[in-house]
Amino acid sequence: MEMAIFLSALLLGIYSVVTSPTPLSPRQVVCVKRDACTCDMSDGSGRVSLHSLARPEEPYELDSNSFRFLYSPCTAMKNVKQECQEDTSVCLEGREEDFGYNFGRASDPEFITDKNGNVTVKYTSEVGNKTRTAKVQLVCDPSVTERPLVMFKGMTETAMNWTFTTVCACPGARNPRPIRCDVQCDSN
Repeated sequence: MEMAIFLSALLLGIYSVVTSPTPLSPRQVVCVKRDACTCDMSDGSGRVSLHSLARPEEPYELDSNSFRFLYSPCTAMKNVKQECQEDTSVCLEGREEDFGYNFGRASDPEFITDKNGNVTVKYTSEVGNKTRTAKVQLVCDPSVTERPLVMFKGMTETAMNWTFTTVCACPGARNPRPIRCDVQCDSN
């Protein structure tokens, strides 16, 4: 009899393990787009806003010998060459040669969030039969309250990658005092 009770309990235990639903993984945090410059974290931790970093007249610039890599969050650049004159947030220009390639429209970025809650802004441009994309990984650093740290990470003919380190990439609501993103940037 004890053996029958033991086997029944064992089978019942095995049955419940096999039929129990697998626990769901915690829901991934996403940054829900509000406008071309702002998204809200779905976990309620706050808002990521790049509005104070918009520089259409003087985009963030990285130089190489032959090229200029330009980035203007939120608003289309001004005073740029060729393709980049049309609704452009990310541009590649020739330093000596007269060309400009639009790597992303300012009006319709996508906010992508990785499994750790880090936000990347993806810009897309379609010119003729070419689709180009630029991904700007936002890096939260509460100590970077002046000019953001901009790093070019590489490119192919149709894709470009950057990192953009700033307090403005921090949602901030989880801190005892909310982080304000009022970055003042020198034009130098």
